[in-house]
Amino acid sequence: MANSQADFLSLVQQTRVKDKATADALEKLNNKLNELNNIVNPPPDTETSTGVETPTDPPTDVIIAHYHFTDTNVILDWERNGDEIILYEVRQGAVWETASKLFVTASTTATLNPTLVGTTSFLIKGLNQYAVYSKNACRVDVLTPPIGTLSLNTEVIGNFVNIDWEYPVTTFRIAYYVITKDGTVIVDQCPGTFYSRQEPAAGTFTYGVTSVDIGGNQSEETTTTLVVKAPTDFDLQDTRKSQLTGTKVNARLQGDRLYLPVNTTETYQQHFDTRGWSSPQAQIDAGYPLWLSPFVITGSYEETFDFGAVINNVIVSLSWLTQVIEGVFTYALEVSTSTDGVTYTTPPNTTQSTYVPTLRYVKVKITFTGDSDKALMTFYNLIISLSVKRENDAGFGTAIASDPTGTFVRFNKVFVDVEGITVTPVSDTATFSIFQFDDIPYPIGFAVRIYDNAGVRITRDFRWNARGII
Repeated sequence: MANSQADFLSLVQQTRVKDKATADALEKLNNKLNELNNIVNPPPDTETSTGVETPTDPPTDVIIAHYHFTDTNVILDWERNGDEIILYEVRQGAVWETASKLFVTASTTATLNPTLVGTTSFLIKGLNQYAVYSKNACRVDVLTPPIGTLSLNTEVIGNFVNIDWEYPVTTFRIAYYVITKDGTVIVDQCPGTFYSRQEPAAGTFTYGVTSVDIGGNQSEETTTTLVVKAPTDFDLQDTRKSQLTGTKVNARLQGDRLYLPVNTTETYQQHFDTRGWSSPQAQIDAGYPLWLSPFVITGSYEETFDFGAVINNVIVSLSWLTQVIEGVFTYALEVSTSTDGVTYTTPPNTTQSTYVPTLRYVKVKITFTGDSDKALMTFYNLIISLSVKRENDAGFGTAIASDPTGTFVRFNKVFVDVEGITVTPVSDTATFSIFQFDDIPYPIGFAVRIYDNAGVRITRDFRWNARGII
């Protein structure tokens, strides 16, 4: 600052003007800048422009300071010790001369970024109106505990692996989780407290989960070793992304996100009157800075998905994203299925991925519970996927040339849908075949015709294969 003032003074002094009025104005400005410069940078003999000696005695030391955590910050506060202090300087480190300067403030409280696990030292000194520091710094050692250990719940269905866990005990908000398989990171930022994976090969695999908070602290990795079977013929059949138009309890849709849990029935007047608040500032003073807080404790979302037809041997998988704005949340999942939309399975399933023998409708309900009336989160990107079991059917037959519409072949298995058929004539001469198949739900078979090289229908044996959903 001193250099810029000197440069500006020099610029004013060197400026040449043509008219007297401008010259007088510049002279007054020059005099004023000289006065300010003498205050900020007094001469070596410590005499000010008024001839009064600038005091050099340091102000009283700051001697009492405290800290506490929020889920997003470290809060320092200290007691004002002496009226001569007008500013406070806060540094990070154990020795004042080498510590990193963070900021200067007139307040007796400071909001700091999340600290790393372990001890982080902060130093505070007061400054008086002459920019003289207090003699000794007040030291505050902030001890940040490690993130708690995760407890993993696991489920293996064929080659589907499902892992979920509870939100850990933590000082600062968890930002994401890191997922590893046999020591290699497979998901670098998993936002939710569950993970589902379809392994392409059988084997014994070790999966690990690590929590990472908003300050960059990492928990110890929690691992689990699972035996995964060889891949079955389950393939992705259908995927639906919810528009979040289902039943909401203590939740409000804004754009593509649900905000919950919030009170959706209370009026603005009731919001203030029932709590004795006369203004928004009274709400803030009571410890509720967010506009709609205090919030209710629980909120939920429920939706029923219709897949249009009864499907057998299905793996239902769910995924969604959340963003915690304040507090800590737990969730409870209920997944019920039905073939008629009236009678649903009881009790409902409680995992993100589960095998269902037969279904048409899937009803999903997720209940979120906050740890206090200050907790708020968003819920979005709800996706439901169906993976169905595909099977092969095969056999032999004889195509009769005289069958008007071809020789009918009945499937041995009951298919919901058939995705492919092959027919191969059994012949030592050149022949070719065609088949007629109506692609409808629950098909029962197809018709075959075989021709020779001249295009004449002939009677000939054949073998066939079909693949579809059972």
